[in-house]
Formats: sequence, structure tokens, C-alpha cells
Amino acid sequence: MGGHSEGHRCSPTSPVLAVDILEAVRQSMQTYEALYIGSLPVPRAMGMDVLNDAIEKLTRRPGRENWTPSLIYVSDTAMRVHPEPEEAAHIWECQVRYVTFLGVGRDAHTFALIVDTGRRFQCAAFWCEPDAGTISEAVQAACMVQYQKCLVAAAPGAKAKSAAGRGRGGPQGGREQPQ
Repeated sequence: MGGHSEGHRCSPTSPVLAVDILEAVRQSMQTYEALYIGSLPVPRAMGMDVLNDAIEKLTRRPGRENWTPSLIYVSDTAMRVHPEPEEAAHIWECQVRYVTFLGVGRDAHTFALIVDTGRRFQCAAFWCEPDAGTISEAVQAACMVQYQKCLVAAAPGAKAKSAAGRGRGGPQGGREQPQ
């Protein structure tokens, strides 16, 4: 189980890998295989303690054989989990912009993320082979792409471009700015 789009072993410290993953996330949907363990509400938006507590609760539930073999699709905007085979509807999804925290659990096979659902925080957990590093890096890269989009949208140049023609000297004439 691992990334379908990558044929080499990944090192989380490789700067080339980090750039490659960012570019891959920007350009396409990455697909990974994992076991979907489940999800549950959590008390806070962040923290490895919150993440690890949720993973422990989910993995301690009886019925490990009930974990769902899944395909996880990661793009720069969303993460979607479909059971294998993919005929069924997705079993879990989130918009990347609502991810508040993610990480690899105490066991290197576990990956989890916390999502702001509007009314509460929800943690979803996955079991990955050979480890959770690659999928964790892909979701982190998707979050970074979203963050970059927010920075670009909030940049003063972006506001100036959208205001061009509306401000002083525009077709409707200028307004006095308060001083």
C-alpha cells in the first residue's frame, strides 16, 4: 500500500521530494491506498495529544477486520476516501482548507487529521503500509498549496488589481480619501 503515482522510496527530509509533492498536488490528484479506521469528534483543533488520543480510541475499538480498505484521493482542494472497490460512494471527505491539524501517530502506520466541521472538530484516522509518511506529506503539501492561495488572494497587489478602475482616476471619477 502506498502512493500509486510514485515508484520510489520517499525520505521525509528530502527537499527535492517536498518540491515534487507540492508540484504534484498542484497539478493532479494523488491516489493512496490505506485502511480507513474511522472518525470521531475531538475536543480541540490542534495537538499531537488530541491526534494520538483519537487514534488510540479508534484503534482500540473491536473489529480491526472492519477497517475499510480504501483509496484516498488528495488534491490541492480536497481529500476524499472511497472504499475499494470504488463502486460505492465516498465514505469520508473534507475540503483541505478546513484541515486544522494532521500528523503521523505514535505507530508509524497511523495517519490522522483534524477537520473543522463548523460545529465541532472531527478526527479521521487511517492505517497505511508500509508507513504513513507519504500520505502525510501529500496532505501537508495540499494544505501548503491552499495556504499559498490564501496569501496570494490577501496580498496587497491582488486587492489593488481588483480595485483598479474603481478607485481614484477610474471611470466614475475619484473620491476623496479620509486622512
